[in-house]
Amino acid sequence: MDDKLSLPGGLERSFEKISPTALLTAHGRSFSDIPFASEMYIELARRKGGDTFDAGRYLAPRLESRHLLTDDALFHTGSTQILEVAAGFSTRGLAWVSRNFRRGKYVEFDLPDVIETKRTVIRFIEPTALGHLYLCRGDALEANDMAKAARILHPQLQRAVITEGLMMYLTQEERIKLAENVKAALERSGGVWITSDVMIKKMLEEDEIYSPGKMERIRTETQSDINANAFDNVGEATEFFTSLGFDVQVRYFSEVAGRLRSPARLGIDAQEVQRINRHSTVFVMRPTSN
Repeated sequence: MDDKLSLPGGLERSFEKISPTALLTAHGRSFSDIPFASEMYIELARRKGGDTFDAGRYLAPRLESRHLLTDDALFHTGSTQILEVAAGFSTRGLAWVSRNFRRGKYVEFDLPDVIETKRTVIRFIEPTALGHLYLCRGDALEANDMAKAARILHPQLQRAVITEGLMMYLTQEERIKLAENVKAALERSGGVWITSDVMIKKMLEEDEIYSPGKMERIRTETQSDINANAFDNVGEATEFFTSLGFDVQVRYFSEVAGRLRSPARLGIDAQEVQRINRHSTVFVMRPTSN
């Protein structure tokens, strides 16, 4: 497999165009107390020759919030069979196997270059984890790739599929394909899809205030029009996933506001955190057939 993200109509988006966003999120998470987040960023920066991948001051509370709320949703599922799709440089799997490797399986799934870079970094910061964390190469829009990753999990135990930072780059047609692949991964064993990827237009309007020109830069770097891909509101997004056969629970970043560490470290007050996160959600979705 080459380092391409396959798109409908024969188009391709190169890995090199998408990967900078994974580096930015690693930077933003480094201001938090997320396990291994600081170590992951420091090692990535060292390997990139000191490039800081500056995520912007305002992004850190949002990235920390989505990680914490996703973790909370995952905990409440009770699942020990986890597939994180487009895992990037998230350290959730690394933290999970350090606590739970005897209880289940954690599979990280991403494009080949990301997986190989991550394997190298983990070997440096927490080498024992490589014996328990499954790192799987593939394309989330390819049904066979997703099925191969899902087969690593126990076939009869409830699963959780996580996407954190992928869907915002996908068109509606691509989102449908992703949803089909996730649903297939959950079909036999049952389970839940947890995603913080539901982008709302008002969130993008706030982003433009905090970081003018950000959307245009992302479009140039990733060849993805996030504004065009965004939902008008949470209701529209809920209807979209309901129409694809999911029961949807919506949770808001405000639920974890009192647990954030990055705002104090960056001098961001509670009122500003509320503004930054007020349109951000985590969707917890179960296939209606389960």
